[in-house]
Amino acid sequence: MKRFFYIILAMALAFSSCEKQPVNQDPGNGNNTTPSGPTTPQEPEKNWTYYYVNNFAYDLMDTYYLWKKEIKAQMMAWTDQEEPISKVKSIRYKDNSGNDIDKWTQVTDDYKSFMGDVTGVTTTYGYDFYDFAQDKENTNRVLATVRYVYPNSPASEAGLKRGDVIVKVNGKDIPIIWQGTSGSLDVDFIYDQMVYSSNCTLTLKDGSKVSMTAREMVENPVIMYRILDNGEKKIGYLHYTSFTAESCAPLIEACQYFKSEGIKELVLDLRYNGGGAVVAEEVLISMLAPRANVEAGEIFEKEIYNADYGKYLAEEAEKQGLEAGVSRLSFQHDFRFDGKDYHFNTEDANIGLEKIYCIVTGDSASASEALICCLKPFMPVVLVGRQTYGKYCGGYIIGSDDYFQDIIDYYTKYPSNDSAEAIEFGNNGLKYAKNWGLYVMFSRYADKDGVTLCMPDGIKPDYSAMDNPQDGFQLGDPNETMLKSVLKRAGFTVAESSGTQQQAPARYDTGVEIKFQRREKPGMVRELTSLPGHRRDPQIPLLSNDRYTRAE
Repeated sequence: MKRFFYIILAMALAFSSCEKQPVNQDPGNGNNTTPSGPTTPQEPEKNWTYYYVNNFAYDLMDTYYLWKKEIKAQMMAWTDQEEPISKVKSIRYKDNSGNDIDKWTQVTDDYKSFMGDVTGVTTTYGYDFYDFAQDKENTNRVLATVRYVYPNSPASEAGLKRGDVIVKVNGKDIPIIWQGTSGSLDVDFIYDQMVYSSNCTLTLKDGSKVSMTAREMVENPVIMYRILDNGEKKIGYLHYTSFTAESCAPLIEACQYFKSEGIKELVLDLRYNGGGAVVAEEVLISMLAPRANVEAGEIFEKEIYNADYGKYLAEEAEKQGLEAGVSRLSFQHDFRFDGKDYHFNTEDANIGLEKIYCIVTGDSASASEALICCLKPFMPVVLVGRQTYGKYCGGYIIGSDDYFQDIIDYYTKYPSNDSAEAIEFGNNGLKYAKNWGLYVMFSRYADKDGVTLCMPDGIKPDYSAMDNPQDGFQLGDPNETMLKSVLKRAGFTVAESSGTQQQAPARYDTGVEIKFQRREKPGMVRELTSLPGHRRDPQIPLLSNDRYTRAE
C-alpha cells in the first residue's frame, strides 16, 4: 500500500492548530493506565482501538478538512475515547439548523472494502439494484429491481439482467420497518443478505431462482459502448458506472473505437455513476475535450482548500515550479493509485467530439458532476434526466495501517530522541487500529473560471426524463426509456421495437413511502502523492495536549 505519512508530518508541523506531544506507552503491558476519557474495564482493547483511531482521524481532520475553521470548537472538544465513526459524523460541517453540509467525511472500520469502491477490485456478485416498491400483494415487504449487471460477473453468469424484479432473498421477504404508518427499508438486511454475503439466492417475480457465489473481481464500470446508426446519423453511446483507476484502459479502448468510427456526438450515460478516482476523470476528459484545448494544456479544473492547507500547498508548489490546486488538460497520464503505477497516453483516443449528451439522475455525483462542470466551458454538453446529487467536494482516503507504518518506517530510518516512543506508538496503532480508514473532504472543485455548477444541490438537466429499469429494454438499446429521450433531442430517429416488456410492480399502493438510504461510498477521490510536498522536521501526530491526559 502507498505511504501517506510524509505529507501528514509536514502538515502537522506547518500549521497544526493544537500542540501535539509524543506518548510513551504500551497498551499491551500491565504497567500503563487506560486512555483518558470514558473507560470500560471489560473492554480494554476497544478503549485502545478508540484511542489510536481517534488520534489518527483527528490529526488528518486537523490537517486537511475543508471546513476546518468552521468546526474548530467541535475539534477542540474531541476526546480520545469517543466512538470514532459516530464522532466524525457528528462534527462534520453543518448548517445553522444542524443539517449536514458535509455529507461525506467518514471513518470506516473496513478500509479494504471501502477502497474496493474506488479501485473496482472487490468481492462481489457484480450487480446493482434499487427501485424499491411496496408489493401490492404483500404490503409488509418490498420488491427490488435490478438496474444493471457487470459483464463476466457471478450475476451475469447466473443469468440476472436489468429489469429483473426480486421478491425474495435467500427465501426471505425484503422487510419493511414500520414506525407508525411510515415504513422504511431494513438496510442491514439488504446489505447483509444481498451485497456482503458469500452466497445468495434471489427469487424473481416470475418464480425463477438465481443462485450466486460472490468472488473477488474487477468490476469494469465501462458496462457498454456502441455505435448507434440509423442510416442517417451515427452517434456513440458509453455507459459508465464508476471512475476507477482500473477503468482507464477500457475507457481508452472505447474512445479509440469511437474515433475510428468518426463520430462527432456522444451519449455519455452517467445515471448510476457516483464518482470515484479523480485520475480516471482526468483520463476521460482528455479524450472528450477538443484536441486543441488538450494540446494547449489548458486549465480545466481548480480546487479550493482550507486556508492553512491551501497556503502550504501554494508554498510547496512554488518551490517546485508547480501550480497548486490546478489541473490541466493533458494526453499524458502517469500516476500511482492504491500502490499500483499507471501510465497512459490518450493522444490517439481523443475522439474529436462536437457535442456530448449526458444522461444523469440523482445518483450521478462527485466526479461525474465535476466532469460535466469542467467540460461545459469547452464544448456543448446537454443534460437529460434528473437533477444530479450535488457532491462538490474532493476527498482523500487514508488508511490507518499506512499512517502508523509510516511512523515506524520514518523513525527507524531517521533515529532521534523520539524514535523509541514513535515506533512504539506506530506498532500499537497497527495492532489496535488495523484496517481503519478516513475519507476526509479536503477541497471544493470548480471549472477553469471558478464555477461549481453542482453546488449546493446538484445540476439541473436541460431536459427531464425518468429512468425505468422495467421498460423491457437493456442499456444501450435505443428504445430504452432514457436513451430514447436523449436520441430524440439529438435528432436521431429510433425504430420502434416491442422489446421484452415486463410488468412493473405497483408502487406505494397504500400510500406508504419506502425509503432507502444507501451507505455512503467514496465519491471524488485523490491520493496524497498526487500533490506537491515533502518531509520536513517530523512530529508525532497525537491528540495529546492540554485537553488529553497522557497514559503514562
